[in-house]
Amino acid sequence: MADFVIEVQGARQLQKKFNKYIRTSPGTFDKTMGRWVKQTAGQLGRESYPARRTGQTYVRTKRLKRGYRAKRIQSLVWQIFNFVRYSGFVVGRFQAWMHKGRWWQALNKVEKRIPKLIKALKKDIRRILG
Repeated sequence: MADFVIEVQGARQLQKKFNKYIRTSPGTFDKTMGRWVKQTAGQLGRESYPARRTGQTYVRTKRLKRGYRAKRIQSLVWQIFNFVRYSGFVVGRFQAWMHKGRWWQALNKVEKRIPKLIKALKKDIRRILG
């Protein structure tokens, strides 16, 4: 097996900048992520419901829309959830047959917003290094 070494010039200076920034401004990335998670939960709550089914008699309560929340579990660990008990059957990964293909899936909507989070975190990094 061949041995090799990779040397990154300036790595120590970069590490010092990050360490100094982390000591003087803790939680920057967590705040950015928290903002994104809260905005994403709000966006899920604004998603449109599909058209009513032919012959549908159920009266929509809009509880599903109002059920989205963001919760901080620990630093850099956030959760988006819907407190409505049946939400998983409607917009979850394993939708009930009557919702499949008609309703959107929450995970797909969240994944589409990930580039916004990456952009915001990159902005934080540029500010740290600047």
